[in-house]
Amino acid sequence: MREFALPDFPWDSLAEDKALAAAHPGGIVDLSVGTPVDPVPAVVRAALAGPAADEPGYPTTHGTPALREALAGALSRRFGVAVDPVAVLPTIGSKELVAWLPTLLGLGAGDTVVIPELAYPTYEVGVRLAGAQPLVMKPGEHVTQTFATPGTYQYDCSFHPQDMKGEVVVTGA
Repeated sequence: MREFALPDFPWDSLAEDKALAAAHPGGIVDLSVGTPVDPVPAVVRAALAGPAADEPGYPTTHGTPALREALAGALSRRFGVAVDPVAVLPTIGSKELVAWLPTLLGLGAGDTVVIPELAYPTYEVGVRLAGAQPLVMKPGEHVTQTFATPGTYQYDCSFHPQDMKGEVVVTGA
């Protein structure tokens, strides 16, 4: 079994401030957690139609076939990219995609992922859960990769419309 060294969650440092705010009349509105956990207010429930009225939280679905086909069609029209709708994964927000992306890309031990210094903790957590090593970049900073082993290393950034690909060839000194 693999052990993970995950970063401290930055909101943990706010525990004392949260307790102080919760002690005030009316309590606290906690926006630090992305998933809604509070009861759905009556005015909102009245405005909703169907079974979602009593269900706080985000759906745990990969979307309907119609939704995935519509998203694949939009990618085709906008970027000229052909995507099988089965391979489309709609997300409610970016954090869940950021967390899963290193794993979905097949990254793991021996891989390095560049992440921004100013980012949700999810960037680093996702990299570490995949077994890869994060390289934190400050704004304006540049990165240089030194290859210790000769060989050919593939580069693929398929998220750009141009589908940037290439390879780095390292020869012995």
